[in-house]
Amino acid sequence: MSARCNKKLPVFVFPEELRIVRRDDSTHKQVLTLYNPYDVSLKFKVLCNTLHKYTVMESQGTIKSYCCVDVVVRKLNPHQNEFVEQADKFRIDFYQGTKLIGSKYIPVKLVEQDLGPDKQINDSLDFKELPNLSKHSSETVFVSKHPREIVSPSSPGLLVILIGLVCLVCLLLPLEKESASWPDWLHVTVFMKLIASFILGLVTM
Repeated sequence: MSARCNKKLPVFVFPEELRIVRRDDSTHKQVLTLYNPYDVSLKFKVLCNTLHKYTVMESQGTIKSYCCVDVVVRKLNPHQNEFVEQADKFRIDFYQGTKLIGSKYIPVKLVEQDLGPDKQINDSLDFKELPNLSKHSSETVFVSKHPREIVSPSSPGLLVILIGLVCLVCLLLPLEKESASWPDWLHVTVFMKLIASFILGLVTM
């Protein structure tokens, strides 16, 4: 980062807003983390528009290159009349040497009671569960009010089974003049066995 740069640079602070709840003591002390993502050391200074309400530990100092520092902010004397949804502000200035290179405003929201995200939802709304669709699915889901019978995949037809059995029997029969113990009409030719084996292969695929 050049020292001659005239443009203001981004300032990185987390969180970007402080929320202090009067009835929650744990929120009266909070931490701001200041980051320096640049290749030179930077100085910082924390300012506030209502100094009498807060104390800041390490309100100014130096952040080394590619490092961060924590700044502790504490709310003083949290009176009830202060918590009327008003917003105080902190300003964090970053310097390179004596030159201001950037600023960041951090609003502080003062509230009487934290409702929390769960209590801010209107429970009177009628919520309904959505279908659990796969992320790969792009089809529209329609819910039918009339049940339908689930049809199982069709089984092999009776005719196919009979053809297969005939072909199998044909393959088991003896060839012509192969066995004298079988009647002549039960003898088959080689060509018939070839045809039977071919058909049996088709029906069993």
